[in-house]
Amino acid sequence: MTGLSKMAGMARLKPLHVKLGAAVIALLVFMGLTLAVNGKTGQRLKSLQNEAASFDSARAEYESIRSTLEPYERKLLAPVASASEAVQEAASEAGIKKNLSALKPFAEPASKGFRKSGVEVKIEGITLNELLNLIYRMENHANLLLVKDFALKTRFGSAGLNDVTLQVVLVTKENG
Repeated sequence: MTGLSKMAGMARLKPLHVKLGAAVIALLVFMGLTLAVNGKTGQRLKSLQNEAASFDSARAEYESIRSTLEPYERKLLAPVASASEAVQEAASEAGIKKNLSALKPFAEPASKGFRKSGVEVKIEGITLNELLNLIYRMENHANLLLVKDFALKTRFGSAGLNDVTLQVVLVTKENG
């Protein structure tokens, strides 16, 4: 009976071995799936980190551009009656108001969200230094003034004196 009892013992061990083998295989499959999920999760995490870094870079660039545009936004909102008044104010600050020979308003089509008013300015007998001072004053005016057209004629009779024609556009934000 020793042979029979050995066979009976083996029969009992066989299901136990099968169960242990199945448990080991299940454990290996579980570990393999866990490693695969962790690998994909790691890749996804790296991808999200790259997206976050890209977003931070874009945000910093936006803030930089926004800070350079703030002075222009203030100029768009500054109150003024007309382009003629703004140009006269800049000419007065530059000390050449007496040289203004004509201020002729002209129509300028509005852009979406912006109102524009234009003036053609004729200035007689100014030096290049005075012209540069006027342009500087218009550039640094409280309102947004754009020089649309510019013509300079040198006077033949007076050395160093010039006649200038400018088309200046005042841009403001529309109310509402």
